Amino acid sequence: MIEELTKQDGELVICGDHEDWKTIEEHVCDSIDWVMECEGVFLNKPSHKHYRLRWSISDDGIEDRYYYPKEVKAVEKTVTVWEPVE
Repeated sequence: MIEELTKQDGELVICGDHEDWKTIEEHVCDSIDWVMECEGVFLNKPSHKHYRLRWSISDDGIEDRYYYPKEVKAVEKTVTVWEPVE
């Protein structure tokens, strides 16, 4: 289990430039003023495990919130959505 990433490794992972990691999905969770809160799932190739990382992007660049990856697994769920009546 990976418990912490260095700042350099964290930036490489979320930018897709780290050879030991593959981006599975990422999205913006929230946006407040000049900061976007982001989250992504990444595959650690050597361990074959998936991890969620969270980080912020501000006008100054990437913030230091992605150092602590959390191991995750995929779970299928049924989702109900509401659509307009024709």
